[in-house]
Amino acid sequence: MAKPNKDLPSFVVYQPNKKEFHICLEAGNIYYIWRSNYPPTRDNRFARKITRLKGIMPKEIPGKQVYDRGTYSINKGDDKLAVEKKIRQGLRQRSFSFILNGKKLKGRFIIKQTSAGTVLQKFKDKFAAEEDVLGADLSRTIRLMIPGYDPRSIKLPAPEKRKEGAASKKSVAARATGQPPEEPLTADKTIGRIAYRFVFYHSDTGPDCCLVTNDRNEVLVLQKEKNQWQLLKSARGDISKKARALEQHAQALDQLREA
Repeated sequence: MAKPNKDLPSFVVYQPNKKEFHICLEAGNIYYIWRSNYPPTRDNRFARKITRLKGIMPKEIPGKQVYDRGTYSINKGDDKLAVEKKIRQGLRQRSFSFILNGKKLKGRFIIKQTSAGTVLQKFKDKFAAEEDVLGADLSRTIRLMIPGYDPRSIKLPAPEKRKEGAASKKSVAARATGQPPEEPLTADKTIGRIAYRFVFYHSDTGPDCCLVTNDRNEVLVLQKEKNQWQLLKSARGDISKKARALEQHAQALDQLREA
């Protein structure tokens, strides 16, 4: 007969800060811990990349900033000693599954090694549920970058009208030579009938980011990798169709800023 939940080891998922989630599994008198930038998802189509951290004592688990908590087991019918033995075996093998019984997180999950690193993923069972993972992750990323961000309240200003003068003369000269006019590099760029705005964020501890928004309240997040701007999160809507052109404009703007 299976032991009641109170006799099983506990799990805790909490936020030590706004940018991280720690997934903690109790075994003996310590908690094994993995770090993630996002909370575990119930959607089995997606996996969370995680990093193993040094174990801590139960008293070091904070009472606040808890995302979810409860008990866990490896197999149905396990008692506490069986769970502790099996999780240590799984840690040595670097891949194992377990069953969570929390308020938000229920059912079987797996920690496994992939070519991209260690990941946490939900099994497809009765507790699995489709979630808007990309949209939720992107919204959280933006909220971390811009406190108080509300896409419904942000209205981008119309692109500034260019003054007649040197720029107009360049356009006339370009037409005379058969070359397309040179477009000034600004934080505003219009593609077709849609106006885009570029905002750069510098980090001393991580890669730089560029937030691209448009007058339709769509958002694109770019990250600087090896001096090149690349798409950080998947985007939806018209902005996703212009991703390559927006990456190139961000690259040109960044080079102008550094010049």
